[in-house]
Amino acid sequence: EDKRVLMKEVEEEDGDEDMMENLEGPRQLGAQCQDNNCLNIVYLSSLVAAIGGLLFGYDVGVISGAKVQVAHEMKLSCGQEEALVSLMPFGALTASLVAAKLLDRFGRK
Repeated sequence: EDKRVLMKEVEEEDGDEDMMENLEGPRQLGAQCQDNNCLNIVYLSSLVAAIGGLLFGYDVGVISGAKVQVAHEMKLSCGQEEALVSLMPFGALTASLVAAKLLDRFGRK
């Protein structure tokens, strides 16, 4: 009963036309996005972000597994371990870029 009174007060203050104008704005924007293929861009961006998150999680898992053995073998201090962990993704990026160039040049043709 209290909700009905509050809704009635809101309708009296704003008026029905104001509420309809506010509702039409998002509908027009949605229609415009469909016309401009905005939704396809949103879906593609979401897919790329999801795949990137999965790959980052996998990368972190590999690094944490290798860090213990590498730190023990090389007798690294805590600061050196931190540097190793932070530089491993950079090394992976660099290696993938170099490998791409090498495969383009010497790969199967």
